[in-house]
Amino acid sequence: MQGLKIFGSFMGSTQLRVDISWLVGLFQQGRLKLNELITGDFSLEQMNEVIKLAESGEAIRNVIIW
Repeated sequence: MQGLKIFGSFMGSTQLRVDISWLVGLFQQGRLKLNELITGDFSLEQMNEVIKLAESGEAIRNVIIW
């Protein structure tokens, strides 16, 4: 364990101006699978249903469409 150090970080080494464009490009190419991470999309009027689904564990990652 001698000579080892632990460093913390805040937001890693993200460079938003570069990284967001790169990630959008990957998504557009089909190489970054974001849609598969979404459990469901709901309207704002369905908010109570979304909360119940999240609390029960049936829907983890929801998108609310305004």
